[in-house]
Amino acid sequence: MLLFRPVWTTALYIGVNQTSLSRLQLVQNAAARLLTGTRKHEHITPILASLHWLPVYFRIHFKILLFVFKSLNGLAPQYISELLHIYTPSRSLRSGDQLRLNVPKTRLKTRGDRSFSAVAPKLWNDLPRHIKGMCVKTVSEPGKQKVFVNICQSNSVPLPPELSREELVELLQSEDPSGFRVPMSLGEPHAEVDNNSQGCTAYDVVINQEFFQKCQMDPLFQQFVILVSLEGLENKYNLELSRDWKVLKNRKFLGSVSEQNIRTKSRPVIQELQPQESSTVIAKRPQFTLLVEPPAGDPEYLIAEINLPGVPSSRSLVLDVGEDRLVVTARPSLFHLDIFHPFIIHQENSVAQYNNSTQILTVTMPVVSS
Repeated sequence: MLLFRPVWTTALYIGVNQTSLSRLQLVQNAAARLLTGTRKHEHITPILASLHWLPVYFRIHFKILLFVFKSLNGLAPQYISELLHIYTPSRSLRSGDQLRLNVPKTRLKTRGDRSFSAVAPKLWNDLPRHIKGMCVKTVSEPGKQKVFVNICQSNSVPLPPELSREELVELLQSEDPSGFRVPMSLGEPHAEVDNNSQGCTAYDVVINQEFFQKCQMDPLFQQFVILVSLEGLENKYNLELSRDWKVLKNRKFLGSVSEQNIRTKSRPVIQELQPQESSTVIAKRPQFTLLVEPPAGDPEYLIAEINLPGVPSSRSLVLDVGEDRLVVTARPSLFHLDIFHPFIIHQENSVAQYNNSTQILTVTMPVVSS
């Protein structure tokens, strides 16, 4: 009975300051200790988990997301469903099939930002599109830097061809095991901190959910998918990773798993042409930095700083700003950058400036939603 009223009205606490939430959390902790007979100085997290109680902060988000799910599936009252609107891009985007919601603009921070029509789309759009699976620890060669690989699962990734255990053994013993392809999405590296408060690098790899479950049931398939993931990261990022890896038992991931744009359609077939005598210059991928302003809280601007050494002026640049894509080409065939970012930005209000002295292109893009 102690928790009846807080649990029933948790959605009303969204946007409440941290001091008030801490007081509610103390009430929940005291109730959990009373029910389980736990001492005051024992850690509360396992106690809440044993009771299947979400902490207050996560319970608030859970209730709001539950309302969103019911609204999208016709299970909520009409007056709630009318507050949500599905985001429809003006052109075909890779994020167009991810069931995102429009985030309305609000005027008042203390009231407008706390409304269901504003909070619910933000929480829904921030949900990860793939499920965390297992975390593999290894080191890079030759520097022995710690590297963690988060192997995740998603139905957005195609299922590889059917492969039995006997066929896998025969494949691994063959001279050319590269004939079998495992579809996967390889994410960008992100800096994290391990349990010893030391810096490390983490990568996210997403494979098909059904194939992941199959690998979890058979150690041979698990070793195979780890090996394929490491080889994929080595080929993409020019790495050398140790094969003396370790699967962490009590950790499914390290850091925050970033959302990835997963291609659901295969690339067109590329015909191999014979090299001609006249050589062509291949455009290089320039170095760039993505910044979010303000650094904390809801992002208002996404700023891209792109280094373009050797580009004389902005007349040599071709810039294409999409809703979730940025394409920059420096003619003639000097640089080419084509990236997708996890934000929906306002194309018409985006501005760009090229500094001839520093040879840096700065693109400032207002963020509509993330």
